[in-house]
Amino acid sequence: MRNTGISNNNPFKDAASVLLVDDSELVRSVLRELLEISGYRVIEAADGKEGLELFERERTDIVLTDLQMPGMDGLTFIAELNDRYINVPVIVISGEGSLSDAIEAVRLGAWDYLIKPIRDVREIEITITRALERARLLEDNHRYRQHLEDLVQSQTREIREGKERFSQLFLQHEDAIILFKLDSFEIVDANPAATELYGYSRDELLCAFPWPFIGEGHIALQESLLAALGLNGRFDVFRLSLLRKDGTPVSVSMRGKLVTIAYDKVVYCSSRDISEKIRLEEDVRDTQSKLIQANKMASLGMISSGIAHEINNPNNFIMFNSSLLSETWQAVAEILDEHAAEHGDFHLAGQRFSEVREETPRLIAGLSEGSRRIQAIVETLKGFVRQDPDGAVMCIDINRTIQMAMTLLSHELRNHARDVKVDLDSDLPHVSGNCQQIEQVVINLVTNALHAVAGNGGKIRLATSYDLAEEVVIITVQDDGVGMTKEELERVAEPFFTTKSAQGGTGLGVSISLSIVREHNGTLVYESEPGHGTTVSVRLPVSACLINEDNCGASL
Repeated sequence: MRNTGISNNNPFKDAASVLLVDDSELVRSVLRELLEISGYRVIEAADGKEGLELFERERTDIVLTDLQMPGMDGLTFIAELNDRYINVPVIVISGEGSLSDAIEAVRLGAWDYLIKPIRDVREIEITITRALERARLLEDNHRYRQHLEDLVQSQTREIREGKERFSQLFLQHEDAIILFKLDSFEIVDANPAATELYGYSRDELLCAFPWPFIGEGHIALQESLLAALGLNGRFDVFRLSLLRKDGTPVSVSMRGKLVTIAYDKVVYCSSRDISEKIRLEEDVRDTQSKLIQANKMASLGMISSGIAHEINNPNNFIMFNSSLLSETWQAVAEILDEHAAEHGDFHLAGQRFSEVREETPRLIAGLSEGSRRIQAIVETLKGFVRQDPDGAVMCIDINRTIQMAMTLLSHELRNHARDVKVDLDSDLPHVSGNCQQIEQVVINLVTNALHAVAGNGGKIRLATSYDLAEEVVIITVQDDGVGMTKEELERVAEPFFTTKSAQGGTGLGVSISLSIVREHNGTLVYESEPGHGTTVSVRLPVSACLINEDNCGASL
């Protein structure tokens, strides 16, 4: 076979199909041979009518057609094809004498034309390749445009649905919501909950500045909100006192953030009425105050037997025997002095009389010192059970408070712990608060430590220190007792939760201690592992205060 001059590297030949329309069987035969050598699949038609029928069935990738044909000629065929289908690549093969017809065919929708006789057969391949490339680009462009249209429709639908959802949430939300402009603070919208909370109609709220429910404090509020919005695009006000239209006060929590609505930046501000919550918190604080006093009484009952033991025995010795012993010694001393004067120094109970004569008054004085100690214990106990008027705030010497608590617990400490170490930092600054409440915290924590080591007579360490960087005084109570599991540690602050119910625990000690520490703006942290003991840290902020000799700052 002769060399056709057509290459076999056509990038479309493996997939492309060609509809060849020509009334000359010889022309179709020659062109078919050339196209098949190049790898195209060829379908033949003798006129335009047959060409339309074959294209309807085969949907070839490209069409090559003659113009001069009996029946339906090439121009009619091209016009019909373009009426029925879009972007069909059509190449016209025309003789030199019908160039004007070829140009008319291009006007009707043909993509290109070849002039017979074709002197360079490579021209066919180049023309087909160019047409198929254009068809591919048109198809890619069509798919891309379709994708964009689908994407736009999808986003438009999502935006519309989002607006509808926002509108429903805005209108039905239980919180009072207002939208206001960042630059002017003018209200641009308010939901029904806002009109109900503030008592103003929506029309009264719209574009109202200053906000009618703020009053004289609107400038300071505006400045603080602007500062927060400029810092992180949002603000949170946990408690704000406002006025309704009828003049009644209302406490709200308010939060807001910058949002974009219809390409405009506005501030979405929601408010919630917390008046009832504040009232309930006040009720809780009142109840906690009562629980604190009740827990004091429970702690007092626990150690009362030890206190009674400390008081009764020394008092019996002191009250009934000290006076008689002093008088008796004076009488006996006179007789012994006379005997020593006549016979010289002698031994009495294994000691020289001269030494006994000097030591005995000091022993009797020791009984008086015991009386003083008993009196100190009694006075401490009185201070422990006495309520502070109105929860008076004092300047607290933490070390002295701990010493007072340890005095109350001295009998329990001797009975339940073999090793108690108290390490107090001598340079502690003072803290501000209620001395007796802090003392109650120490008693609760040390009592828990005593119960933890009761089975093994273990060690307890009580220490104070000062964190200069954070400006807090730290009280640490550490024991090597039974410790707590992770589950117990998570519940340790729950009211009425106790791991020592068998020992009469009420489960209120830690809960009340935590409440007291929080009221003093401090923190209470537990660390514990089963079998490795427990460490409790109380951190209280220091404060500058004047020391009154009658309060907890007084020296012992």
